[in-house]
Amino acid sequence: MTLDQFIMYYVLFSLSGSVVVMLQIFAPAIQIVRAYDPYHPILTYPGMIMSGIAFMAFSATTGPLQLLVLYYRDTFIKSFVEGLLGR
Repeated sequence: MTLDQFIMYYVLFSLSGSVVVMLQIFAPAIQIVRAYDPYHPILTYPGMIMSGIAFMAFSATTGPLQLLVLYYRDTFIKSFVEGLLGR
């Protein structure tokens, strides 16, 4: 395997993992925020786009650490929502 192939495989792994994390972590967290505070700034259209891009970029750069986030899914969602709500 050449270095180019390794980099391409890692980028594909990281991007596909970030899509999974978006669907498994970010989407449920946003639903919980919507239930607690329907007028939260993150729920606006620009807020959703900016926060979604930032979350996906962060999860894409962390690569293999996404597995830990998915393993501790409930704890991460709880902490993420508390952080968004300022509690």
